[in-house]
Amino acid sequence: MEYAQFTSDIEVCLRVAVRDCFPRTWDEDHITLSLTERLQKQFRRVEIDDLDRHYHVSWDAYKMTGQAEQRFGDLGVLVSMQTWGGETLEGVGLLEAKRRDRNSSRFKAMKPSQLRRLHNKTRNSQLLLYDYDQISGFEDNLHAAHCWARLGAPIWRVHPNFLSSTPYSHAVVLPIGTALELKPITTDLYKFSLPFSHQLCGRYLRGFDLETEPDIIEAVKGVSDEWGGPSYLWVLSVSTGLEPPPVQLNPEVYRPID
Repeated sequence: MEYAQFTSDIEVCLRVAVRDCFPRTWDEDHITLSLTERLQKQFRRVEIDDLDRHYHVSWDAYKMTGQAEQRFGDLGVLVSMQTWGGETLEGVGLLEAKRRDRNSSRFKAMKPSQLRRLHNKTRNSQLLLYDYDQISGFEDNLHAAHCWARLGAPIWRVHPNFLSSTPYSHAVVLPIGTALELKPITTDLYKFSLPFSHQLCGRYLRGFDLETEPDIIEAVKGVSDEWGGPSYLWVLSVSTGLEPPPVQLNPEVYRPID
């Protein structure tokens, strides 16, 4: 599969998962579970074969059992990567998810104190915003992320109909630190965002924006009791050479999602 097609398929899957939850199940936990189930079912094993270094992605997903006094966000993306040079990288992307209120530009369930706790413990945590309406306003951010297009590569191809209409999404991310500086949390923040599909495929799966501190990774895996792990955990094994070592989670903390 080509990288552009992979990212496009991820984006379409996210759009459908979020949009289908509105209006009857418009709740952050239900939305996150819905997209978790859809993505895992569709992308259990993917080979990207059009880049200079081909790579494989294996996908698994888990839900935290029980209640944690403090959590590392709503969603964790735990990446285990093996490079063609023999290096192994393990890190986690952490996201706090919130859905837009109906008939409002606000995300009223978002508490600044909740964001600060996660931001103070991590360096790269992201705010994940769900919207029942089409999210736009991030087009310049996509151009900036893909400025190499002027060198002859195709311009941001991965969003369907990009050439004929404004790109849009239903799930976008931005750094929590940015959201805290620009409060309140409203749709005005979309201008500082990128589609979650880009963050996942173009950042996390390439080793960017991951928390790599051992204490954070242990907490996310359920080994440490200092913090609870994220409510949902995606375990993505990425190989550009040999298969990465298997990820060991605490089975008393996480149960697999079929």
